[in-house]
Amino acid sequence: MTATDRPTEPHPGTDPPRAAPAARHRPAPAQAAPPPGPVHDLRIVDLDALTPAQEGAWTTAYRRHGTRLQQSPGYARAVRAAGHRVVVALAPDGIAAFTDEGAVLTAVCDDEPVLTEHGQAERLARLVTAVHRATGASVYLPLVAAAHAESCARAGCTVWRRPPNSLIDWSRDGALANAAG
Repeated sequence: MTATDRPTEPHPGTDPPRAAPAARHRPAPAQAAPPPGPVHDLRIVDLDALTPAQEGAWTTAYRRHGTRLQQSPGYARAVRAAGHRVVVALAPDGIAAFTDEGAVLTAVCDDEPVLTEHGQAERLARLVTAVHRATGASVYLPLVAAAHAESCARAGCTVWRRPPNSLIDWSRDGALANAAG
């Protein structure tokens, strides 16, 4: 630019000015993990309507990754026999069973409700989000493990922290509770 704010004309035979090499960009500050995306190929099936292939896949996954009896097809069938409607969420990266009370789906298993490789809390968050979107029902995970609760909170789920378990102090002076803590 010239003093008159008009651009200068390049001189013939000269190279146009080049921009200085870009300065290195500073990395963006660390942020919380993005919310989990939807689970593709999610199927929500009534327990009584599972095909033999679906139940076989569930049984195989339970033998491979199960950490709780409550994750098994047998336990879900016992819950069904007790009079509860049970639905099963089948996804490529996890299987979970829920009792179905209409507006609320409650996980059959408490601290590890999704049957998948151990320690994959983000998979639970994706599965819960997809189940909610597919059914419109609230999804309740009672007493879920802390890592799963944190992942679900990042996914936009509401998480309530459980208060510590109460202790009965039979001494009436707090001595037993203080000794235990």
